[in-house]
Amino acid sequence: MRRYSAGKLGPVVQVAATPRFEAWPSLAVDKQDRLWISYDAGPVGWGKDQGRITPAARAPGSQLLDQRAVEVVCYEGDARQGMAPDVSAKLPRRNPKVYATAPEPIFMDGQLVVDDNGRIHLLLRNQLGKAFATFWWEYVSTLTAGGWTDPAPLPFAEGRASMRAAAAPAADGSLWITWPRDNDPRFSIFVNRPEETFIENVYTARYVPDAPASQPRLENRQPQVKPKPEGHTAEDAQVRAIRAHRVTQGGKTMRIFRGDLHRHSEFSNDLRSVPDGSFLDFYRYMLDAASMDFGILSDHQGGGDREYWWWLGEKAVDLFYSPPNYYALYGYERSAEYPNGHRNIVYTKRGNRPVEFRQQPAALFQLHVGGGGLIADDTKMLYEEVRRTQGLSIPHTSATNMGTDWRDNDRRIEPVVEIFQGDRYSYECAGCPLSDPASGPVKAEAANSLEAVKPLGFVDKAWAKGYRLGVIASSDHLSTHISYALVYAENASRAAIHGAILQRHTYAATDNIILEYTMGDHFMGDEFTSPAVPPLHARIIGTAPIEDVVVVRNNQVIYQTSPKGMTAEINYDDRTPQKGLNFYYVRAVQKNRMAAWSSPIWVNVK
Repeated sequence: MRRYSAGKLGPVVQVAATPRFEAWPSLAVDKQDRLWISYDAGPVGWGKDQGRITPAARAPGSQLLDQRAVEVVCYEGDARQGMAPDVSAKLPRRNPKVYATAPEPIFMDGQLVVDDNGRIHLLLRNQLGKAFATFWWEYVSTLTAGGWTDPAPLPFAEGRASMRAAAAPAADGSLWITWPRDNDPRFSIFVNRPEETFIENVYTARYVPDAPASQPRLENRQPQVKPKPEGHTAEDAQVRAIRAHRVTQGGKTMRIFRGDLHRHSEFSNDLRSVPDGSFLDFYRYMLDAASMDFGILSDHQGGGDREYWWWLGEKAVDLFYSPPNYYALYGYERSAEYPNGHRNIVYTKRGNRPVEFRQQPAALFQLHVGGGGLIADDTKMLYEEVRRTQGLSIPHTSATNMGTDWRDNDRRIEPVVEIFQGDRYSYECAGCPLSDPASGPVKAEAANSLEAVKPLGFVDKAWAKGYRLGVIASSDHLSTHISYALVYAENASRAAIHGAILQRHTYAATDNIILEYTMGDHFMGDEFTSPAVPPLHARIIGTAPIEDVVVVRNNQVIYQTSPKGMTAEINYDDRTPQKGLNFYYVRAVQKNRMAAWSSPIWVNVK
């Protein structure tokens, strides 16, 4: 904070400056002219490396909302007087049967208000519920000489993580409080999920605290910081290097844009914000923790086909669209069960509603947002609508019960596939690096789970069918900072990024790896006809020693090398291609298991 007086700004005072997540401040001034500040506090490594391929014990990162608390400090002038006692001991605990490793409360969004009697009050949100039915409840507590009073739950206050109450002092020393509500889990039927909403409203009430005005007790304690393993110490330099990198090919100069086209928030019914966070956490992560250049918030059906959530998600895209720093895109996930497959839909323009599922009559009463019991041509009808509205379709988790047997593809609007997912594995091929260790025979008891392996869904099966699919990586739920969609585009704009994806000028990576890949005058993703295959050239700039680089032709490794250094340069001349269509791509794996995949180049050999 800084004080402003007599037209001048004073020195910077560090209120919260530990390695933790510290955000969302709220300020209030009491009758003694002391400044009170509340702020959310989360774990160290917020939004950094963690996911299924990164063992939790060694992961330097933390999920977006698996821990959160509110801290309150007091300043007199620039002197810190101390911290108020912790209010968490008086909040309801999470269900230990569901959260066995972290039964402590998750609470956040502290907001301070001082009434006319000088009492200090704190509004905050506490996470309640159970798995697949979590929700947040608003509470109010008063700070006294004996600490915080028992937090009083506001009635009818069930809601999303990002909903906020507001308070103002009344003339008689009480508070007026107003708050929204967007669900009541008691009224959810069939699956007891709060997204099945029957009540949405805004309430107002007067809060009369029992506590008399008194001198609040302060403590000379410091924030508790639990260290995490160190990681990405060179990330700032790596991001600068990616943004400065240029490739000139075919008379065009292109630069790399880093993005994520598959992330969720409180608008998705399956995890309800824990631990994905709110839609505001999504943008804080994309801009601050991951330094992304573009992305979409891909909540299922734009928020379960709820009109307001879809509208709010699109409104947020407009709010956070901030060129040249961040090119927010519109989109959502359409989650059709195998064999149709999950797909993320991406737009550059606002106003395209999620395409509804075309279900068999027997499936019409499934209230959850999932595409079960679909008619045979549902995906083809999806393509028609996405083509009409000038969008993109990107399949993902293809070799699972959320995937597809590749019965459908429209190269005009489905140019790339999510080959790696931070929340899960690589779907390049069975047994390929970073693939699911269970990608052999599927156990009978797991056959119906969402993640059961479906061998026909690996990306190599799509390539074998002749599909022209480039590659990207993205996150999905839970995982952060190990999935990147890298796009080579000629200029910085939504249209240029969208157009480059259509051209398949993309690669996938789990770290800030630079990958170039060309054949003669042609760039990754291109298709051309030639009497011979031009020499292949690839250049990799890694973030750790590069252990293995391969060239794959028609799903078979035809060249392999072990550079061992931080960079690798590959020149390969294929003198034995088969007549007709051949496709080639490059895969690099570092010693730390981080990897990158190029989009293929297709060559029709005459």
